[in-house]
Amino acid sequence: MGIFTTMIVGSLVSLVTERPKPESLDVRYMLPIGEQLCPYLPKAAKKFLHFGVPFEKREELLRKTIELQEKEQNEMIEMISPSEDKEAGQGVTITTVVETNQ
Repeated sequence: MGIFTTMIVGSLVSLVTERPKPESLDVRYMLPIGEQLCPYLPKAAKKFLHFGVPFEKREELLRKTIELQEKEQNEMIEMISPSEDKEAGQGVTITTVVETNQ
C-alpha cells in the first residue's frame, strides 16, 4: 500500500512541476544511467539515454575539481611541514656571546 501511494503521489507531483532545463543542471552530482547500466552500448545509444543532459561537461568539471583539491592539499602540506633547508639548519646563523669575568 505504501509503495503504491508513493508512486502515485510522486507521479502526480512530477506531472504538476515542470522538468528542469538540462543546461541548468549541475552534472557533477548526476550519473549517466545509460553508461552505468549498459556500458557496452554504442555512443549514439548512450547519448540518447542522457535525455538532453550535457554529461560532456561532467568529465571536465570533475577533472577541475580534482585538480583544485590536489592543489589545496599540496598547499596544506607545505604550510604544515617545514622546508628541508630549515630542518638542516642551513642559512641559520647563531651568534653566541660569551662574557668572562676577570
